[in-house]
Amino acid sequence: MGNITHASPLSLVLPISADGNAFLIGGTKEKPCAVFLNGEQDKFQFFEADEGYNWTGIIIPDVHIEVDPKSIGQNFGKAGSLLRKDADISINGRLPRGFGGVRRVLLMDGLPESDKDYSATFSNWVVVLGSGPSRRVLWEGSALT
Repeated sequence: MGNITHASPLSLVLPISADGNAFLIGGTKEKPCAVFLNGEQDKFQFFEADEGYNWTGIIIPDVHIEVDPKSIGQNFGKAGSLLRKDADISINGRLPRGFGGVRRVLLMDGLPESDKDYSATFSNWVVVLGSGPSRRVLWEGSALT
């Protein structure tokens, strides 16, 4: 447990109370970002994690993201959708209130690149820990509609 300033990219931060917030940590090791996973007003908004001293939870490092192949589409600008482009996977995060718009928050990089300029967006995804019989779904995500 701790505040999100101690969470590294590809960590899930679960709330410690029923009305708390969950976060997915993305960005880079040098500049991690926290993406709200719940909340009516804040869902998929993001901010730099080093500003998150007031946000605490159960930090689960080294999670994996799995996409639902049935949710593939051309929803590049939809907040909460995952985008596979070039050598990266990112989540479309919403800019803080008042600024509007969507910006990509890096989740994974260094993946094999295609020989063409292909990309794919997925509306549904899950955050998991482990694999095989020990695989556990920790969070289910869906892009905003």
